[in-house]
Amino acid sequence: MSRRCPSPASLLPASPLDIDDLLREILARLPPRPSSLPRASLVCTRWHHLVSEPGLLRRLRAHHRKPPLLGVFSFCDGKYRFTATRYPPDRIPETRFSLPHEPCRTLQGCRHGLAVLLDRRRGQAIVWDPLTGHQRRVAFPLGSDNRPVKNVGNAAVLCGSSGSDGHVGGDGHLPPFRLAVVWIDDDITRAFACLYESECGEWGNIVSTKTTALVCFIRSAVLVRNSLCWHLTSDNILEFDFERQSLVVIKQPSYARVINYASCHVVRTGNGVLGLAILSELSILIWEMNSNCHGVRRWMLRKTIQLEEQLSSLRPCTDRRRIIAASILGYDDDTNMIVLSTSVGHFMVQLESSQLRNVPRIGSTHPMACYPYSNFYIPEEKNQRIPTLRSQGFAAGGN
Repeated sequence: MSRRCPSPASLLPASPLDIDDLLREILARLPPRPSSLPRASLVCTRWHHLVSEPGLLRRLRAHHRKPPLLGVFSFCDGKYRFTATRYPPDRIPETRFSLPHEPCRTLQGCRHGLAVLLDRRRGQAIVWDPLTGHQRRVAFPLGSDNRPVKNVGNAAVLCGSSGSDGHVGGDGHLPPFRLAVVWIDDDITRAFACLYESECGEWGNIVSTKTTALVCFIRSAVLVRNSLCWHLTSDNILEFDFERQSLVVIKQPSYARVINYASCHVVRTGNGVLGLAILSELSILIWEMNSNCHGVRRWMLRKTIQLEEQLSSLRPCTDRRRIIAASILGYDDDTNMIVLSTSVGHFMVQLESSQLRNVPRIGSTHPMACYPYSNFYIPEEKNQRIPTLRSQGFAAGGN
């Protein structure tokens, strides 16, 4: 009885796409755009099942680390509104991140997938996950009179250990987070800061320093290593090192011309140190705080970003004389991008590459400030966003 020889196809090694674990790793390496995984899920039922696994989003975050910028929150027409800054098929519906309007709530910034708001009437800070809607209210710390602090001026939230850039959140619950608040006394002579740890549910010690200015409440804090930095109304910077538990005021560059708060913003430079972006006509000057061998810190001009030529190319039909760099609306330290408002539209400037790109109009009126929101995002199938991609003609292998 003769034996049947195996077919040549059966002798070939299995394709990596036939092994689920390898396919998961491949899917996690797709570009972290909102449309990437939904488009991959259209290939077949098996791919759709793998994309739907909760663990795939964690793999995506672990591989890419830096999340994409999805949009900005701004205060327009008496309420906070989310404006997507990406274009189809990566554009997020503006109703996806709706913030319930309450008159005494003010948004103070977003970081690591979380947002922080202040409710001064109730004496609370609110940490909110826009993806899941989960939130946690934290009562303001007690002051020296053993009463809750009343005049909290600004707040910042971060998650991960020791202020790392690790991005978490969006898994159906709030991750462990740190919450910092700052305030100025009634006499405007001292600034105070305090850090809350969600894992222990307690506020730490209150630290203070001398000051003669208020905290700018419409500018979000910037995370620089183990420090959170806020603008003061004097254009100086308040730096809270939450690891060393120190609070200092850093003077702006004496030779830098700052017109008003809208012409400058604290940034984190590509070297990972404190920086300051200052608008000068149609240029952005990036100043960097450096330390010499004796630990003395001083400002140095690191680079200049010329805007006129790029703005003209993005708006080719516009008279150059009408292009005015009006203001800096906000900054995202996850992606190192500045949101810029001009007389001819809104733009984003990536500070390391110096590249500009168009973004949709932010709000129906000119906002004073905006708060960029970055996160890894997969459209929810229950809202029928994945089939919409097919109906729009985006195939799995499309561009």
